[in-house]
Amino acid sequence: MVIDQLIYDCLVHVAQAGKTISYRDLADSFGLDMQDRQDRLEIIRILSDICCKESVEGRPLLSAVVVMREIGYPERGFFVLARELCANPGCDDRSYYDYELKRVHEYWKMHIPAAKTVHYMTVKNHEVRVAVQ
Repeated sequence: MVIDQLIYDCLVHVAQAGKTISYRDLADSFGLDMQDRQDRLEIIRILSDICCKESVEGRPLLSAVVVMREIGYPERGFFVLARELCANPGCDDRSYYDYELKRVHEYWKMHIPAAKTVHYMTVKNHEVRVAVQ
């Protein structure tokens, strides 16, 4: 799906900048509403798919850059999926998250994915590079 790739590219940009983005800001950026059950499930599906693909490719879990604004950590489902993917080495969730987020930021600062066409859009006063193939 096109939105999956757009969200992936957005998360890469956030990671390269060494930042995080809230679930709500991410959803709003793509016309989704976290208050709407279907939209929320769609965001969760996309973020889960991204985690699975990154794990298969041997990369850190890119979805770690998406957090709950109020607490600065991902929702519980992120940690459950990390354990299923054997990415969580058995430490407590917060320690694991701090470790994984650092890995994500370091990895994406060193890697720039190839893209055929690059568009720029503004998301919550931040310029975001979005690659479209």
